[in-house]
Amino acid sequence: MPMAWGLLRPAVLMPADADHWPAERLRIVLLHELAHVKRRDCLTHMLAQLSCALHWFNPLAWVAARHVRTERERACDDLVLAAGTRGPDYADQLIEIARVMRAGRFPAVLAGASLAMAHRSELEGRLMAILDPSVPRAGLSRLRTSAATTMFALAVLPLASVQPWKFAAAEQPQAPQTVAQTAPAADPVPTPGAAAQDRRSHRAEERAAHVTETSVESAVHGAVASGVASSVRSTVTSSVQSNVASAVATGVQTALEHLDVGTTIDAMVNPHLDVQTDNRNRQRRAKDAQGKADPRTVAALTAALKDSDKDVRETAMHALVQLRDPGIFDPLVQALSDGSPDVREQAAFGLGQLRDRRAVDPLINALKDQNADVREQAAFALGQLRDHAAVPGLSAVLKDVDADVREQAVFALGQIRDASSVDAIVTAVHDTKADVRQQAVFALGQIRDRRAVEPLISALKDTDADVREQAAFALGQLRDGRAVEALVIALKDSTADVRQQSAFALGQIRDPRAIDGLTAALKDASADVRQQAAFALGQLAR
Repeated sequence: MPMAWGLLRPAVLMPADADHWPAERLRIVLLHELAHVKRRDCLTHMLAQLSCALHWFNPLAWVAARHVRTERERACDDLVLAAGTRGPDYADQLIEIARVMRAGRFPAVLAGASLAMAHRSELEGRLMAILDPSVPRAGLSRLRTSAATTMFALAVLPLASVQPWKFAAAEQPQAPQTVAQTAPAADPVPTPGAAAQDRRSHRAEERAAHVTETSVESAVHGAVASGVASSVRSTVTSSVQSNVASAVATGVQTALEHLDVGTTIDAMVNPHLDVQTDNRNRQRRAKDAQGKADPRTVAALTAALKDSDKDVRETAMHALVQLRDPGIFDPLVQALSDGSPDVREQAAFGLGQLRDRRAVDPLINALKDQNADVREQAAFALGQLRDHAAVPGLSAVLKDVDADVREQAVFALGQIRDASSVDAIVTAVHDTKADVRQQAVFALGQIRDRRAVEPLISALKDTDADVREQAAFALGQLRDGRAVEALVIALKDSTADVRQQSAFALGQIRDPRAIDGLTAALKDASADVRQQAAFALGQLAR
């Protein structure tokens, strides 16, 4: 593969078959590698490796080195684009090079080390940056670099001198304070249905972005760590000095935002920039980019979906989904028939993100896919669309052999909230999987149909405590007097959370028959249950 090599006398090494490359590819490759030479990236790479060798025990050193390596490639990409190369043309050449590298010509050990750009996560991130016209391609000026470096020193030096153990010795015990306790919230426990949506959505986003976060990165906490992680992601384009200064400036800004002084720092570093826009630059760009993708970008990625290599198609699909452009609807529908399950799964996720009602029928067909992950993602997407036409298809999926598919389907029905799905959801209350039963009782509480009262009362005797707790919550949503006796009995459940949720539900129903049971619950061993019982009695008095 092409690479820059050497510290004192740098050179660009080219593969033997480069003689047969098209002129445009040669120009792009040479521009990229000469950018490495101009930026002295071999030197910074050596320093990063030396830092990892000295601080091998520090996870931040490895995280920083990995991000420096990633941003080094993106900075060189910026220089290639700044030289006049069109983004879609550059992306097309990168995909072609990656395809060649994946063709089995290289040993596995090289594919894991030297050919990092052929890895999906690396290539996809570069493609998105290359095809985003809003990404700035210029570096910081010397004035801004000097100001950022100064402010970084002022922020870090005091932190480095802090010795927290000395403050602990100086702390004095404070007199206890009496705090007036407010009434419990109307919903004392988080609803599992919302948690399931977050879990599915997060998992789908991870698949779409193919971001493989490691346990090392989970150690990055706090304002300073956030500043370091952000600094190594900043766009650097000019020289080694500009590289370090840009990272420092972004790190200072992010770290000090947690100290509520980010506005002041931003104004000092760049007084001509809108502070609020700069603080939310990445989020604003992502939002503004929706529906405004370059047609050439869409066309290039759509063409890549027809590549014979499934890895190329998967990478193109992941990048295409991120655009969320209305023009990708037809390619996504066609991709539901792709030979790769990953492509089909991402296509289903993308259709859910577009929120286009035309996707209902294709997604219902995807509920019959031979791959369970594709079926699950199709159910999630239909829940996003919330179209009543999807109810029959989702109801049929409640008999799927895969428990995760059944769970996602019943949650989607709860999102749609169509009364015609009650009978199907009631059957899921008796599912063999506890998670499915829990989602079923949550969905019945969302729909609020009186036919669900008896099934929910029976769910109060479920062997799983989470199902019993959610059933109590759902009965509180329905507010039907038929549930009072069963909820009073549930006030003696072996699980405190079930007893607490039952007290809440009785407070919602406001039936005088619950007074004796709630009064007895005022002596419960759990303070939360006693508090909720007192709140419920106050509700009954209204």
